[in-house]
Amino acid sequence: MESDTRNHLMRVIAVINSVALLAFDYQFRLKLNKQLSLLNIISLKVQLLCNSIFTADVLMGMLVKGFVMTSKAYLRDWWNCLSLVCVIAT
Repeated sequence: MESDTRNHLMRVIAVINSVALLAFDYQFRLKLNKQLSLLNIISLKVQLLCNSIFTADVLMGMLVKGFVMTSKAYLRDWWNCLSLVCVIAT
């Protein structure tokens, strides 16, 4: 996949993930009935899907470019380091 296309796709997925995070309703903790609503279930599934895609992107980048030792290694680019930290944090 071309780099520009991949970057646009990752941006779209990041926006979708952000919308899913914003859609989650934390008020369910205050209710006596602690069941998740349909919106929360969908939000969690979308977040899981987006995080899985981000993780696959990081792993493929490491496999294609190498991890550290090569001149174009994955961790020699600061944006890739940030992506790795974000994936590990989630």
